Amino acid sequence: MRKRHLFSVAAVTAGLSTAAFAQTVSVDATNGSPDNSTTFSSLMVAISSFQAGGAVTAATDGSGVGVNHGNAAADVINITSVDKIEEIVRIDDANTDLDEALTINGPGATSGHVAPSALANAVVAPQDGGDGDAFLVNSDQDITVNNVTFIPAATTGAADDLLVLRITGAGPNTLRFAGCVATFPTVGGAPVVNSKAEALTDQKASIDDTAAGDDLVNIAAAENQALSVEFVDCVLSHGKSTGDAIVEVAGSADATNHSTATRSQPFTLTLESTIISYIGRYGVQLAGDGDSSAGDNWNLVITGSNVGDGPVDAVGGPSMIFGCANHALISFLGPATGTANVDNLIIAGNATRAWSGDSDLQEVSVSDAMYMQLDEDAGGATVELAYVQDGWEGQVPHSFQRVTIVGESLWGDPIDTGTAPVNTFRDCIFAGNGGNPFGTLYSGNYVLDVDFSAVVEAGPNAALVGYTANPGYTPGTNIITDDPQFASMDPLSADFLDVTNSAYATAGTGGSALSGGSDYSVASSVDNWFLIER
Repeated sequence: MRKRHLFSVAAVTAGLSTAAFAQTVSVDATNGSPDNSTTFSSLMVAISSFQAGGAVTAATDGSGVGVNHGNAAADVINITSVDKIEEIVRIDDANTDLDEALTINGPGATSGHVAPSALANAVVAPQDGGDGDAFLVNSDQDITVNNVTFIPAATTGAADDLLVLRITGAGPNTLRFAGCVATFPTVGGAPVVNSKAEALTDQKASIDDTAAGDDLVNIAAAENQALSVEFVDCVLSHGKSTGDAIVEVAGSADATNHSTATRSQPFTLTLESTIISYIGRYGVQLAGDGDSSAGDNWNLVITGSNVGDGPVDAVGGPSMIFGCANHALISFLGPATGTANVDNLIIAGNATRAWSGDSDLQEVSVSDAMYMQLDEDAGGATVELAYVQDGWEGQVPHSFQRVTIVGESLWGDPIDTGTAPVNTFRDCIFAGNGGNPFGTLYSGNYVLDVDFSAVVEAGPNAALVGYTANPGYTPGTNIITDDPQFASMDPLSADFLDVTNSAYATAGTGGSALSGGSDYSVASSVDNWFLIER
């Protein structure tokens, strides 16, 4: 039996409320005598208690007009126990009629948040609400969820997606998850993953993936709705073999899965210090925003900190996409004109292409630090960093700065229309595995501007470089070909892809150390040390 952690309403409120008038209630799934006014045994009934207007106590089935219609601040629900809550959960204007922002906190939440852990997070196992979905947000308010682990229900599990995120108004609305986990249950019904550390351990053998239907997170905002979705210090792990970690599907789609709609309001997806691991299909698939003439109304942000320190089982650290298979890890399948901004991201231990995209994107910028290491899939297909689909429109310029690429190719189909995009690489390292069967710098119609970088041509990390296959690639004058002598090839190590070859000490821009996405860490030599006795 799991240990219960109970907190008083007053104590938790003091740490969580930023305004004196916020309404706060508590939920404990084992509460045998809730008053359904300030204490609840049902999360759904607690959500219903924040309905607008009236003074009628919320009914046990979640209907009715709530008594806790708030004042000027966000309303707060504190789940005070880690005992699993298994029920239909809807933050839905049709059922709850929220009029203010809502915050749901697990037991470990603070005024900020803590990293997800088995001892802190509440466990919510949402049931299918009759529409195929599990935990549904379909409201016109800002929603914040801190330190909650989501798994499919053991009984009446969702036929489709685990988390479904939508808004009903024009927005702008922000849906924010911090310190949360979305995963699948073991055969016994417990979460497979309870922390960042567990997300980096292959536990697929214990997954009962018949408990839910498709994606872990499904996001949908209409073309005229402004929406920001944020995952901070979260884990999305162990999804079905046919499902994605995150898919965004707003707008209608044509026969090739490109949205035909025009986005007039911005959509932003932000992953900060978040781990995506062991997903059977796409890691992040942005498929539904259509083409826009209104400017940069779409943006993907993946960020974190201290990527050179490797994965962090705590608040902060880099984001990571690890151990995934089958399809692209980050895919842009018809998003509106917009940008992708990535830093402090590790892509490692995966089996297929890393970065896939149609050419609607205005710009992809990878800055500060990023490293990748992919394995060739079993079928021998090319593992891709960047891909441009044949026949789609426009161009996709990429700017990569401080990126290490090991064992994969930069490759793309020829573009039928538009000018061949220019891809700029600075302070990057292109390496292989000592003769891999695919090129690291090969493409069909890219223009590759590479300088102050390493293209490794010797040693255990040599790459098979396809110069002649790409007429658009002209190497710069500041290219080093020495082996970087990586300190570690283990993506879970703090020394992963650290450069130890002293030849790289001044090979970067402006005479800086060239370390790609990781660190330059040449140990002090003791060969000439000697002892002087007096």
